[in-house]
Amino acid sequence: TFLVNELRGVERAGVSTAIIALSRRQDTVEPAGTDEIEGRILRPPELLPLGWLRFLRAHLEAFVGAPGDYLRILRDDLLRPFGMALRQPRKRNLWRGLRRRSRLFAMASLVARQAKRAEVGHLHAHYAKEPLEVAARVRWLTGLTYSFAVHAKDLYTSPPSRLARRLSKARFALACHDHGAATLRALAGPEDRGKVVQAPHGFDRDLFHVEPGDREPGLVVAAGRLTPKKGFDVLVEACSRLDPETGFRCVILGGGRLEARLRKAIRKRGLSGAVEIRGFVEQRELAQWYRRASAVVLPSRVLESGNRDGIPNVVVEAMACGAPVIATPVGGIPEIIDHGTSGLLVAPDDSQALAAALGRVLTDSSMARKLGATAAREVVHLDFEACCRPVAKRFRRLLARLGSQEREAIAVSDVDHRRLAARAARRLGKKPTLEPTTEQAIARAVLPGIRANAWRADVERLAERRLWDELAKAKRARELFRFAKARGVSIDSQARVLDLGCGRGGLSVALEASGVKVVPLDLRQRNCWVTRLRGERYGFELPAVSGRAEGLPFADDSFDAVCLLEVLEHVTDPAALLAEARRVCRPEGLCVVTVVNRWAHLDPHYRLWGVNFMPRRWAQALIELQGRDKLSWRDNQRLDDMHYFSFGAFRRFAGALGFEVHDPWTPEGHVASFLHRLGRRLSIGYNTVTLVLQPR
Repeated sequence: TFLVNELRGVERAGVSTAIIALSRRQDTVEPAGTDEIEGRILRPPELLPLGWLRFLRAHLEAFVGAPGDYLRILRDDLLRPFGMALRQPRKRNLWRGLRRRSRLFAMASLVARQAKRAEVGHLHAHYAKEPLEVAARVRWLTGLTYSFAVHAKDLYTSPPSRLARRLSKARFALACHDHGAATLRALAGPEDRGKVVQAPHGFDRDLFHVEPGDREPGLVVAAGRLTPKKGFDVLVEACSRLDPETGFRCVILGGGRLEARLRKAIRKRGLSGAVEIRGFVEQRELAQWYRRASAVVLPSRVLESGNRDGIPNVVVEAMACGAPVIATPVGGIPEIIDHGTSGLLVAPDDSQALAAALGRVLTDSSMARKLGATAAREVVHLDFEACCRPVAKRFRRLLARLGSQEREAIAVSDVDHRRLAARAARRLGKKPTLEPTTEQAIARAVLPGIRANAWRADVERLAERRLWDELAKAKRARELFRFAKARGVSIDSQARVLDLGCGRGGLSVALEASGVKVVPLDLRQRNCWVTRLRGERYGFELPAVSGRAEGLPFADDSFDAVCLLEVLEHVTDPAALLAEARRVCRPEGLCVVTVVNRWAHLDPHYRLWGVNFMPRRWAQALIELQGRDKLSWRDNQRLDDMHYFSFGAFRRFAGALGFEVHDPWTPEGHVASFLHRLGRRLSIGYNTVTLVLQPR
């Protein structure tokens, strides 16, 4: 979550980013604010069936570009470790080291190629483990400068000599707390100590803040990964020492490799009714738990390896919500908690002291309120946007010295606003305001996403359409009225239309300009914001709502029409989507939906011929090889995650959900009509089709 906040803050401060991931693994719970990040995500390919070609191409380019450095990395990462492992085959740590260095070698050339294609001017590595090692190797291959950030485990368990070497070549290093910064300076040479900068993570004040309301008596909350350094086993032991008459209830939010052991300890101590493990939760839900808690506990410890916490996000976020926090003086925690004033600190691994502190907080409500109120005041300055400004300033100065120009895929100045404004006026019958602030805000929100489409030959035309999306969607609005008239449905100024998956708001604006009342809805908060901005361009107030299409926050029969354009293929559950659309659409209304042909000859998302006739695994590999994978976009979807239908399959699918399916494109005339229906039945001759659904 702190990485997401840092990216948001740096981008808001004007630094363009690209995100190079070293793993394809996805978190099960997406941090809040992820959809605000504009930087394109570049991931390593799957090796099979065709991903190895991308690795091979990257290594060939690295060798041709810098043969001496490439051979040096090959020698240090593969040849020497392999020779040592052969000489001492029984030493398992040598083989583990060989596997690790082989991965670093494989990733370095790929990251170098990705950075070059993304026009990266500087690399910033999060964590002083694998990311820093890859960044150092990319520097050898490309000459790109790098910086890095240390947090907790990576700082305290990395060999000091290696960290000192990496710091000597880095432009600067960030530590999120004073203890970490002091540790890093202690191992650095005298000339490098000035490179170490203390930069706290910060938290999202929109999510974590104090709200009026009573706390649940006796509720103890703990949150984090279930790993040894978090000390949750000490918390379970402390709960067994608490007086049952306090009526406490302990909820542990998180998951990890110690979950089974903790559950066993809970059962062994007879705490099954008082202590429960609930798994990971989304941040909004986590904030609610903090606001309900009578105490938030994080009993961190220092492991034998030196691994420990820095300043855990849990502590800062709980304090921001006004919760009394009990923690241990480990890492940077004493920097944020003043014992007895803004929280309580107890010795690590001391369950008796932890139980005593819990008893004090749970039984002395006056002290608990004072601790919580002071804590909220102490951390208010740690807003992530304010914390990121100095970091962004450092990046900007560095890029300026290197001669790198921060730029968008298509600059706002490249678009002829006057010509587009005239077209918009003719198309919509509504003159746009052309206020510079509105135009710039829309451009800043829309243009960075064009980078994911840089492979398209018509990328400049695509950027123009995205900036003035209402022009492209005006035709769809007219089609809706024609569909409605043909089916005997009246859509006038009193009609209400739901634009499901409104995207960037083009259709919503076009419909509003036609005189109907529109309610836009989209999963992404950012799209809702852009939709409202588009409305402001014409003087409309569009009530864009953020939510999931599979669970709409509207009453039954609320709308005369529901638009589901370019939505069905992207949702998690198409059946739930159509069921919700049917519920909120009045019986005499209609739904307009676009369906992607399962056997489309040209895939409408990846613009590749024939991929829908290939096995999905091979098709996905070809897409990645061509650099067109949507894993770099915000929806993180693969081809086999999307929902495509043949015409007949969709008719059966929608019919089972209570819809009549009408094809408004059926031409007149017996021969033309027959050929059209035959093409639909055989699923040939079209890539997408717009259909009208009427509830039975």
